[in-house]
Amino acid sequence: MLGENDLKLLDKIQNRTVYEDKFFQKRSEVKWFYELKKRGYFKPNPNTAPQETEKGYFFIPQWNVLLYLEKVSQQVTTPGNEKYIDELLNIIRDVTKYHIQHDKILDNYRTWWYFVKILLNTPNEKIDNDILNLIPVWLESKFDNTLPASEIATKLLPKFMGSDKPEDLQKAEKIVDMVTQIKGIPKYSEQEKKEIREKYKHIFDKPEEERTDEEKLEIAIFRLDEEEPKTIIGTHYLLESFINQKNATKVGEKCSENVIFNLAEKLKSIFEKEQPSGEFILYLVSFFVCYSSYI
Repeated sequence: MLGENDLKLLDKIQNRTVYEDKFFQKRSEVKWFYELKKRGYFKPNPNTAPQETEKGYFFIPQWNVLLYLEKVSQQVTTPGNEKYIDELLNIIRDVTKYHIQHDKILDNYRTWWYFVKILLNTPNEKIDNDILNLIPVWLESKFDNTLPASEIATKLLPKFMGSDKPEDLQKAEKIVDMVTQIKGIPKYSEQEKKEIREKYKHIFDKPEEERTDEEKLEIAIFRLDEEEPKTIIGTHYLLESFINQKNATKVGEKCSENVIFNLAEKLKSIFEKEQPSGEFILYLVSFFVCYSSYI
């Protein structure tokens, strides 16, 4: 229960960004939680969406309440604080669903990073599939996903892989599938495409039927609209998790055959590309072989 001076402090800082920032940096006590919730601090905040500073350049804001929420998550296993687990998970759900329902407006890797950090402090049995199914949303970004991706691959996955409970291993399988998803990345940037078209303007300006066989071959080599297959998470963090941390062998020892079937399908889709990414295949084959040795 907050005292009169506590309430006056919240009145003083409300809508004064600098004071609010300092408050959330310093405070960790759970006693503030419900009053802050009542005042709307934990509702989805459109002001945390990426902000364009100049054409083509964006600033990714830090949602100030996340510092406090992470500190609350560190206390949820203290007797009497268990009620905050569901509260925190509801915030994660509400913010992510707001993002989905509003044309993925938030797209803030800092927010998703803190959500993963909160899950790392949450008991496994409280993290249900409804929460895990939000992970692909956090990994899909027009910007950078390194912060949440690295936490998911090197910390959240091992959190479940370190258990022998069947329900935890099923959740681990789900995470393995998510972090090895493949996305298409344009082979060339728009600027590179522009430069190629400019250099070969004499060919591109010709109607296709008037181009010689040599000219058709010359521009076909570039494959301007081709996409290269990449994992949704950077290779470095996948190698760190599956090879260096030996999660590949743990998957082989503990998880079902569904994992290898899913990986086989992904490998197949990669090899069906005419020019697959060598770096990606090197990782995935390593994972596949490591897993296969335990079947």
